[in-house]
Amino acid sequence: MQERKPLPTERIAALGVALEALVLGAWAVTVLISGLTGERVVTDDGSETTLGAFMLVVAVLLGGIAFAVWKEVRWATGPAITLQVLLVGGAFYSTDFLHPAAIGAIVVYAVLVSVALIAVRRRQFT
Repeated sequence: MQERKPLPTERIAALGVALEALVLGAWAVTVLISGLTGERVVTDDGSETTLGAFMLVVAVLLGGIAFAVWKEVRWATGPAITLQVLLVGGAFYSTDFLHPAAIGAIVVYAVLVSVALIAVRRRQFT
């Protein structure tokens, strides 16, 4: 029996989610280090350490979801699509410190990855 060759859409979706995990992980490390050194970069109450640790855990989980999408595990597309919706919402929520062009780029990126994930999910259930 010949193994099914993954389609480019599945690879694009997995790489898109993996890139999000890398960016979130880098930002989490930045926030964590700023919290450990006593700087206040993100929050006013000094909870950068907690926020950085939480975001680092989320980045690791997101990386695991990206790996599962790459391996074509059926359950992985649901959480990945949900995280895309949260990414769009977070971009609109961040209007006070992000340039409008950056917000637009984040939204376009999230929509493109969402379209790829939905195509993968649709193919899995047909």
